[in-house]
Amino acid sequence: MASPSPLQYVLSLPLLLLSNLLQQHTRLYVEQDPTVSDWLQENAIPTRQRTVGYLRSLLPFLEWLPNYNAIWFLGDLIAGITVGAVVVPQGMAYAKIANLPPEFGLYSSFVGVLFYFAFATSKEYAPSSSLLSYKSSSL
Repeated sequence: MASPSPLQYVLSLPLLLLSNLLQQHTRLYVEQDPTVSDWLQENAIPTRQRTVGYLRSLLPFLEWLPNYNAIWFLGDLIAGITVGAVVVPQGMAYAKIANLPPEFGLYSSFVGVLFYFAFATSKEYAPSSSLLSYKSSSL
């Protein structure tokens, strides 16, 4: 029997090392297939924690209002008065343009901002009643 050539050793050495490495570090992992009832128990049945998280996501002011910084109140008050001084007459004017009573403009000025306070959060929000004139002109 002839002895193996040096080339055979060079080619077979990496394969031997790789096979030993795979045998030592390969672990068998078997995962059970998920069932519909497992998915429903994990995702569809509401827990108290998920319910509270969902309500907090619907009403963002519940998250930030308890941590509101009182130092910001004066600036927020001035900003609110300024925006109100612009939006109230603007809403009344748009209502008159749309041949509606001015009360509709007042409703559009305040109700939209109150809904926005409860359900949204953004410092870039600019309340406006221009949508009122668009909606009523299409009637």
